Amino acid sequence: MLGDLARHPELIPFPGVEGGTMRFYREQCRLVSSEWAYGYFEDGHISGHGLYEFKLGPGGRITWKRLAATLD
Repeated sequence: MLGDLARHPELIPFPGVEGGTMRFYREQCRLVSSEWAYGYFEDGHISGHGLYEFKLGPGGRITWKRLAATLD
């Protein structure tokens, strides 16, 4: 599940700075419930976190929706 979140950097609503690229760090992300996940992201210069809703669809496809995100 968290590996799939890491493949969706478009869910991060903030651009990287100083040439960095925002990405999720799977080892610092967590499942919160059967429908929500916490995602930590950074670009090497700035960091943030967000709450994401997920749903399992046909064939095990996961769809994501950003509920909230902020920079630290």
